Amino acid sequence: MTPKERAKLLFAQLQKLTLRSHAAVIEAAIRDAENDIVARVSERFESQSDPLTPASAAAIARELMHI
Repeated sequence: MTPKERAKLLFAQLQKLTLRSHAAVIEAAIRDAENDIVARVSERFESQSDPLTPASAAAIARELMHI
């Protein structure tokens, strides 16, 4: 294998590693966002003092969509 061929192979391997690390960062950001949404919804429903009805659940859902 020539030095040029080895360089191309190493470059391709580095690109794959970079793409994998980007995917991991994106996955972590998505998980963090999902966890934040679940926490906000849980807090909102737990603070609800009145019995939850379909209408009040819909109102809370509309309110949370604008956060």
